[in-house]
Amino acid sequence: MCLLNSDTVVQQGALAALARAGDADEKIGVVGPLLLNEDGTVQLSWSRFVGPLREFLGRHDRTEAPRPLQNASLPPEDSYAPFEVGWLSGACLMARRAALETVGLLDEGYFMYCEETDWCLRFHRKGWHVRLVPDARIVHLGGRSSRQVSRATRERLAASKVRYFRQHGRIWDVWQARALSALYLRRS
Repeated sequence: MCLLNSDTVVQQGALAALARAGDADEKIGVVGPLLLNEDGTVQLSWSRFVGPLREFLGRHDRTEAPRPLQNASLPPEDSYAPFEVGWLSGACLMARRAALETVGLLDEGYFMYCEETDWCLRFHRKGWHVRLVPDARIVHLGGRSSRQVSRATRERLAASKVRYFRQHGRIWDVWQARALSALYLRRS
């Protein structure tokens, strides 16, 4: 199954590269492409799982990536091997059928945001691998619709982050997420 946002431009061979990477190892549950901004720079669309403070500050952990891919201002010019990540952006995800049968679909309780993080965590917890495939490249023109309703977008984002930590975190994570959510919304 492949999920693909309508605000994407698939570069030639990207979906085939995802399928090949997924087929390369039967333990892979989900693969995703290297997302690019419209100007060709890397969109930082993956991370390891982080706690509420780093999540709200947008300080994700991308240390598993080759060094050039950790910097959004450097365009990807070389070929890189797929690498293991915690979660991938939902702009494009390809999932193995057998993995879907054990994990299920995206949680419809998330209106917007964090549903892919939740989904990837569920894959990991069932023993499946989640990989970013840098040779599969897709331009993601993301954020254009959400910018038009900025207050509502921030409220949905904050609610999704709290929901995520309520489902998967410790009680301290939930308290911290709620407090950070209130601060985040007060600033807007």
